[in-house]
Amino acid sequence: MINYIRGKLAEKHPAHLVIEANGIGYDIAVSLSTSDLVGSVGDNVKVFVYQHVREDSLDLFGFFTRAEKHLFLLLISVGGVGPKSALNVLSTMSIIDFQQAILKEDVGRLTCVTGIGKKTAQRMILELKDKVSFDDLMTQKETSSKEANINAHEDAVEALTALGYSAQSARQEVGRVQRETGVSCTTEELIRKVLKR
Repeated sequence: MINYIRGKLAEKHPAHLVIEANGIGYDIAVSLSTSDLVGSVGDNVKVFVYQHVREDSLDLFGFFTRAEKHLFLLLISVGGVGPKSALNVLSTMSIIDFQQAILKEDVGRLTCVTGIGKKTAQRMILELKDKVSFDDLMTQKETSSKEANINAHEDAVEALTALGYSAQSARQEVGRVQRETGVSCTTEELIRKVLKR
């Protein structure tokens, strides 16, 4: 099973990406949020993936964070919810909004998602309420933020190394910028701040 793919973002569309890794272009279906966050064409990116195998096809679904992948796996465990419907949920609602809708049993909020009817929404609430607690909600939010920072750090180090920095120097400079700013920065912002130094 493939856990993640790291490579060059060759194509970017709202619903799918093409990532080139080791000479192979992987066509990966994604949510709108992952498409927004992943970066720009030409960037080195990392996307967590789920491999969906059927008799007539093999599809890859990609996620910017582990938290998004975790929610996707929970969604497809619900009867009547397939991978495309799960991506629709992730494209329409944030992880936090979805978990709150489940905890509050907000059927109306869930049926705002394309492809999710009242019965499916009720089934989601019934099957997922015990799997999603408020503590989990906060942990997933913190995890998403931490992973975004880690991904940006790794990608910035890789880019700076390509520009001629030693790996050790690149790590030190990127780490210093992250500590000094104390805020989440994208890969591009980290690189720009290091080069300004």
